[in-house]
Amino acid sequence: MDTVSLITRIHPSPVMAVFVVTGGGTQALADLLAVPGASRTLLEALVPYSDKSLAAFLGVSPAQAVSAATAAALAQTAYRRAVMLRDKKTVPVLGLSCTATLVT
Repeated sequence: MDTVSLITRIHPSPVMAVFVVTGGGTQALADLLAVPGASRTLLEALVPYSDKSLAAFLGVSPAQAVSAATAAALAQTAYRRAVMLRDKKTVPVLGLSCTATLVT
């Protein structure tokens, strides 16, 4: 399934999300926003790109910016933000994250 078809199937879902990406993960955010209906999916999108911004978002400086542990911590923090930002307590929410490096 191509990216646009997948995102087109995601947007009608009742689930809303806070999406946090770093590094190479920014393309996923761009793809999500490029398909009509993103406002039904996204509560907030954040790109804590610098080390200082990443530490401020997490409340602690991670050992590595790109790692499974950092991605999990970002998703947990994103979930807490989603719970806070949703309009009604009955709206299902997700915290999504992606950390990735760019090949240079």
